[in-house]
Amino acid sequence: MMGHLDYHLIKQVCSEVHGSFPITFTAKGISFDANKVEPGDIYVPIDEHGFDSHQLIEAAVEAGACATFWKKSVSLSPSLSDDITVFVVEDPMVAVKQLAEIYLVEVDPVKIAVVGDETRIAAKKVLVKLLTDTYNVHGRDRATADEKSVLETILTMPLETDALICDVDARTQSKVTKIGELLTPSISLIVVDDEGEEEALLRHTAFIEDGMKASGTIIVKGDHVYFRSREWKTDVFFYGENQENMFHIEESVCHGETCTFSIKGIRLTFQLPSIFSNHIKLITSTIAASVHLGIDADHIKTSLRQLNLRDIELAEIGTVGGTLIVCDTFGERQFRAEYGVKMLKQLGAFQRRVLIIDDGFRGEKGEKMFHETAASLVAAPISDVLTIGDKAFWVAEALKRRDNDKLNYKHYVTHSEAIIPLKEIIEKTSLVLYRGANRELIKQLIKELNRH
Repeated sequence: MMGHLDYHLIKQVCSEVHGSFPITFTAKGISFDANKVEPGDIYVPIDEHGFDSHQLIEAAVEAGACATFWKKSVSLSPSLSDDITVFVVEDPMVAVKQLAEIYLVEVDPVKIAVVGDETRIAAKKVLVKLLTDTYNVHGRDRATADEKSVLETILTMPLETDALICDVDARTQSKVTKIGELLTPSISLIVVDDEGEEEALLRHTAFIEDGMKASGTIIVKGDHVYFRSREWKTDVFFYGENQENMFHIEESVCHGETCTFSIKGIRLTFQLPSIFSNHIKLITSTIAASVHLGIDADHIKTSLRQLNLRDIELAEIGTVGGTLIVCDTFGERQFRAEYGVKMLKQLGAFQRRVLIIDDGFRGEKGEKMFHETAASLVAAPISDVLTIGDKAFWVAEALKRRDNDKLNYKHYVTHSEAIIPLKEIIEKTSLVLYRGANRELIKQLIKELNRH
């Protein structure tokens, strides 16, 4: 999917242009990161963290940028090719925000914000599945859910989009407020895992309302006293187990490979694969949003019955006996350690939950910092961590410092050393999240164990 940023749209935010700018000009989107520019994008250099990203224009052009914004106070680079169109503005960030505001009016989609901790990503994915057959849905996956990523999402939106879905990381109040004002959502879905219900996080999520009109709708868990007692200026639909909730979960039963549950006021009984047994509240929030948007209950029932791991950006590598081995399907550089670990904690009813971090576990940040971040997230019900190779060494070191006597963890320098422990883990009934560059090795072990 791609946006349609044409000549007339850009002229509304920029009056000074260098290079070719024909009336037929159209860009597919924008990128703030020169390393992630896609062919047909407009590069947006900004001053951030003491670094002026105008210096990366050559990398952006090489990646396929068709144009770039340029801050008026910065001298044009003499190395700039005549083939690149330069939009000179007072402030590139301000210009892009103006562009997004105009484009939102032009496309006029239903604007949906999914706000919360890492659980929001699963909620967003399920909501996309429920809406897709009825709406033209747009919502890009980004490693960060911040103001820049929302701007990139808006400006890559196809003209035919009916529903725009953006996820909002609620760990900081300012981020929620900025995105709320930028997106002005008509529907906000607030999703926080029971484990992460710190008072500060709950307060942060509610700030999405500051960017909403009084006619907007907030869908939020009514089981928490903070949300129940808050005075909302918008319409509020509560979901959860409290009997006073509009979307009250009346009954839920899991048997074998299927979970069945019902919601007050909806005549149908819903079914889910049992791997999602701990996500019934989260899924109820997406049902509430879908019903509000006019989705037929029968369609919702069918979609949920077909829900699978890939719908929430996980993939099954294989199974051995009662063990399920999964990996994330986000791009290598888009992997979010928090999300993968959160899903490892939540999926199914496994007593043993294992995180395997192998060479190739990389992220946006410096490797050491990123690995320590991953280690800081490891807690019950995760029972075991196995790390392999030099790149994963930092996780093992960070786990040592945390001194968690309830966690079994072991580091192996080479894959040959790790083969026997890997087999032992796979042979015991477990949920395993594998993160690394050697999935073929895991598949080979699974194949070998399944032959015996």
